Amino acid sequence: MTAEEFNRAGIAGESWRGEGLAVFRAKCFDCSCYQETEIRKCVVVTCANSPYRMNANPLRVKRVLSDEQRAAAD
Repeated sequence: MTAEEFNRAGIAGESWRGEGLAVFRAKCFDCSCYQETEIRKCVVVTCANSPYRMNANPLRVKRVLSDEQRAAAD
């Protein structure tokens, strides 16, 4: 899925953290018969979990803060 499709579905990219990613990872473990090396080698690009299989969120947007924003956050 693209970021736009997630947004249309009402799912914000920043909200997929922690235990949300663990669900994707658990499915990958199940699919690979609990072989962690097989998850890394997976070539099934049509799988909906494929972008998340390494326990990372491809939709997470890195925030770039200005000096003023950094000062306000401290």
